[in-house]
Amino acid sequence: LTLFHHSLPKWALADGGWTNGALVDYFAAFSADVVDALAADTEFLITFNEPTVFVMLTHCAGIWPPGPKKSTSQGLRCLAPIVGDYARAVWNIQAAHRAVYADAKARGRGSALKIGVAHNVGYNVAEHVWDEAATAVAKARLKEVCKTDEA
Repeated sequence: LTLFHHSLPKWALADGGWTNGALVDYFAAFSADVVDALAADTEFLITFNEPTVFVMLTHCAGIWPPGPKKSTSQGLRCLAPIVGDYARAVWNIQAAHRAVYADAKARGRGSALKIGVAHNVGYNVAEHVWDEAATAVAKARLKEVCKTDEA
């Protein structure tokens, strides 16, 4: 069962989508209702499907809602560490995933559930010397995005 697969209600889009930290609590409440209703019949719970793809195409490229399409300079600003829309959205998605996981386990609803995130993972190989730095950054970002507090 996948809770988020690249769609948001219009009101959430109008408030900035996943760049808005308030969405974490709304998503956690929605997810608690879904887990309460369906946990007994569910083996695998995917909190987010390909969150980095969604964030990149939504908040940095503006190709997906909430858009609008971004210029190259806006797209690059989006990728700024810590303060860019990419970092803020991924941070909020990570917080939402952790909240859903902790809530499901704490209330006993998710004791048998296998809970995770479905990632779009590429294998990065530097083909030229000048690709090595970009490949190292891509691998480091992937490790950061996939990191969890749970074993």
